[in-house]
Amino acid sequence: MYTIRASFSDAYNKILEDIKLQILKEPDSTIIGTTTEELADYYYSNKHYDPVKIDLERTETLEQKNEVRIIRADQREDSYRDEGDLPYEYESIHVTIPIVHNAHLSALLNMRPSTFSLGGSTKAVNWKRNTAEFTIDIKGYAFNRDDTWVINEVQRLKQYVYNHIHIIETEVTTENAMLLQKIKGLIEGRKTKLTADKEKYNSLFKQIGIPIKKKDDDVVKRIQLDTQPLVQKVKPNPTQPENYSIKREDVLAIIHILDNQGSQFEKTPASFENSGENDFRNILLVGLNTVFQGKATGETFNAKGKSDIYLNIAKGNILVCECKIWGGQKLYGETIDQLLGYLTWRENYGIMITFVKNKSLTNVLTEADTAINAHPSYRKGFQKISASHFLSHHVLPSDEFKFVELHHLFYNI
Repeated sequence: MYTIRASFSDAYNKILEDIKLQILKEPDSTIIGTTTEELADYYYSNKHYDPVKIDLERTETLEQKNEVRIIRADQREDSYRDEGDLPYEYESIHVTIPIVHNAHLSALLNMRPSTFSLGGSTKAVNWKRNTAEFTIDIKGYAFNRDDTWVINEVQRLKQYVYNHIHIIETEVTTENAMLLQKIKGLIEGRKTKLTADKEKYNSLFKQIGIPIKKKDDDVVKRIQLDTQPLVQKVKPNPTQPENYSIKREDVLAIIHILDNQGSQFEKTPASFENSGENDFRNILLVGLNTVFQGKATGETFNAKGKSDIYLNIAKGNILVCECKIWGGQKLYGETIDQLLGYLTWRENYGIMITFVKNKSLTNVLTEADTAINAHPSYRKGFQKISASHFLSHHVLPSDEFKFVELHHLFYNI
């Protein structure tokens, strides 16, 4: 039975419906107290698809292969069928085209585009998360291709891969732009409704004459009600030791707390005029331990070295933060190296906190942007979550296929 694939538009409509429901479930204080841009960027970064792209930093490869295949008796000429199956050597070439690692590649390939690429089919190509590969048989049972045919076939399938990637990239880029605008529209609509409701019910309650119950602060309420450990244990394979991971939503919650404290630094810069990296780190530790104390895993935030913050659990370090005072692009690049050096294959996130003293924050942000994008480990996904909060994806020095998400926070002291 033929199944009609969902289009890119269908997939993004489903994303929008999920976000709409999430917005409706958000506390009123979150919707009203957060800017539309920041909230929209948050939902968008968690839900959108990354475009598929050719990886220009790696080269295409060609490999010649020999393989013995079994020719079934019913596939042989009539006069040879009685002899049974036949082992036969095949000669082929294998082509690998590098693409930027994309965790959602399989889902994107299953979506129906509005236009189609000619000259091939997704079934002729073996799509992996960071490569597109195909094999062409040159010589085998009852055939022997000439060079012209082989060259044309390689070019045909290669062009199909490039065309199909371009089609997906175009569809995703277009849908992403519309998704972000639609999310902003949903948030603005929700803000308008909540504001109108507040005015309406304030008037009504005033007439009733009973005091209004005050709502708890959203951040405090969320932490108090969260009885699950901040760090979740990953179920181990029988032959492997236990491993641990941290959810992205918890990383963002930690960043929210750090950002609140950083904003307080900016409001009273004179109080921190003589403070160094160690002083800033210790103040941040106090705030983190105040919020996350009493977790079932016994985890806490502690300092290691001069300016590092680790989320510690009994089995190891899961989240690493690096605190520095801005010292130029070169130092910032070295700090990225230092942070990546602390992360292991099991860890997915890192946070860089930079304090800017007696310098133009605008110029520093521009220089940091350049340093991040020029860093050898940077691969994709550079975003400006806010004016002073950047996000980027890097690979670990020990594993070029292991991606980690770095958050860059800047505060003008």
